[in-house]
Amino acid sequence: MADTSGIKAGRAYIELGVGDKLTSGLKHAQARLKAFGVGVRNVGLGVAGLGMSIASPMVTAAKSFAHLRDVAPHLTPPKFMLIALPIEEHALLLNLRRRLDQFAFASRPG
Repeated sequence: MADTSGIKAGRAYIELGVGDKLTSGLKHAQARLKAFGVGVRNVGLGVAGLGMSIASPMVTAAKSFAHLRDVAPHLTPPKFMLIALPIEEHALLLNLRRRLDQFAFASRPG
């Protein structure tokens, strides 16, 4: 009878070759999944940074508003009073303001 040990050794070589292809494919898939995970992580970090850049001024505004609410009762009333003017006097005051603005702009150096 023929010796079958050579056939078994050949079979092991074929199984080893298939195993190497499977291992290679799995390693390739692992690398692709890892790259995908890194990409998703980077997108998440970018969105988080954008959220922080939006939220930071809002928090500052809320703190300022809360501080103003605490301080407002202790503020003194304004030292001026609004006066209702007839239309004619209002037009005169606007004209005077325009002339003063022109004078201030003309007297500026440069």
